[in-house]
Amino acid sequence: MMSKTIHRENSYEVMLQAAAQNGFAIECTEKYFVHHGLTDLFCYSGKHNPEIYFDPSVRASISAFALWPG
Repeated sequence: MMSKTIHRENSYEVMLQAAAQNGFAIECTEKYFVHHGLTDLFCYSGKHNPEIYFDPSVRASISAFALWPG
């Protein structure tokens, strides 16, 4: 599931190119890290709390799980 999810993600370079092609100029970027207190659920939200993935409502809110046929 993770390898399929990763292929759906756009690379940094692709995002910059798409922005430029649509008239946007990226002036600066900032890295972010998944921290312990994260409340928004996305695929890496369980990094520090993986047992949340056992909750079906959590999985249903994360596209990688929702789109996975297994």
